[in-house]
Amino acid sequence: MSVGPAIHQRQLATAIWLRTGLSDVQQDIPRRYLLAACERVLELKRGVVEQVRIISRRLTPEKAKQLDLLLTQDRSTQLLMDKTLGASNVVNSNNIEPLIEEMKRSLTESVEADAASSISTAQREAAAKVRKANNAAAMLNRKISPWSNHSLKQKRMMQG
Repeated sequence: MSVGPAIHQRQLATAIWLRTGLSDVQQDIPRRYLLAACERVLELKRGVVEQVRIISRRLTPEKAKQLDLLLTQDRSTQLLMDKTLGASNVVNSNNIEPLIEEMKRSLTESVEADAASSISTAQREAAAKVRKANNAAAMLNRKISPWSNHSLKQKRMMQG
């Protein structure tokens, strides 16, 4: 089956959004239409998911379980909709395994990016706390320092 040139509705909605925005000025494209197009793009097509579940019965139990878990993740289901263009007849036994692998890869990248962001945030917060503690210690040392010099002078005077 050959598929002609296509554009994702998501890309079209994004292009429309960028071109027209949502200002109060009268637009050629009604706001309702733009929001409805964006909502349709994000909508999960049940027929595609059902077709995937039917075909998954032929997979190994481990692959089928992985697929069920992937279908619970928004990122994976969005990729499924992108790859199939929302058409259930695109999914078949020949392309289900590569599709699963692509869904896993996409989800893994998303999780890794989130983890890297969390780690970066934690490192920045830890560095800020260390700087704050070092500044507090330096201030304390400055306050104690004159007293310790005074104490040393008194000891020397007493000994001498």
